[in-house]
Amino acid sequence: IIGSVRWFWSLLLPLVSVAAAARLDNGDGNALAIVVLVAVAVMIPACTVLANGMHRRQMNLVLYGAGLSLMLLTSMRSSYVIGFDISSEYFDFHQTVVSGIWHFGHLNPYEAMLSLTVLPASLHALIGGQDVWIFKLGYPALFAFFPVAVFSVGTRFLSRRAAFVAAAIVIAQVYFFQQQPEIARQELALLIFAGIIGALLDTSLGRGPQLRLVSVLGVTLVVCHYSTTYIMILLCLLASFLAVTVSRRRSAPLPVLPWLIAAVVMS
Repeated sequence: IIGSVRWFWSLLLPLVSVAAAARLDNGDGNALAIVVLVAVAVMIPACTVLANGMHRRQMNLVLYGAGLSLMLLTSMRSSYVIGFDISSEYFDFHQTVVSGIWHFGHLNPYEAMLSLTVLPASLHALIGGQDVWIFKLGYPALFAFFPVAVFSVGTRFLSRRAAFVAAAIVIAQVYFFQQQPEIARQELALLIFAGIIGALLDTSLGRGPQLRLVSVLGVTLVVCHYSTTYIMILLCLLASFLAVTVSRRRSAPLPVLPWLIAAVVMS
């Protein structure tokens, strides 16, 4: 049991973050929140130094726990959603929950996104409780996998320590832990974007599974966030151009090219 539990020590930090946010809401001071910040500030450099001797699973959990704990310090403040965009997002989400239906029609941009309507409403129906917690806790818990994805993709091209540093840089940005919890649609879209990149670069997948995975994720990205979709299309077009250029110079086709094209088509 001890051998299994030792992998999960970093997941205690998100629980401390929830308690810290509650203390701040009740006017009990910021001491616990500072403890979380200091713990992350110590944990990330320490794991960077010890990266070559750590198990990859433990490094994933450290990144997940650190990222989620920082985001929860923002998202768990108050009993309502925190931020400007997410207030409008929550209105459309709540209307979907109250009405119990979602239909095509003259939709505004937020209503047209399944990441703000059908998906959170389905999660609420499955989990229960107050629907606001889907955005305050559920989406940050999903988006915390983004640094893990950065680390996983990075290890295919970089050393374990360098890939960990790349993921740590993502976590350390204010945009990640302060602004992203305030934009629910983009949290999910960036996670799917990471999934597409991972599928495109995973040489262990067969062509059939790779094409199906990229196709499904590409279509999903479209109904999650329009701006991320546009960026994905531009990046895939640029990568396709570079792939064609390199393959002509080497007089050999690149196996990733069909999947880049598929990603553009699906998006």
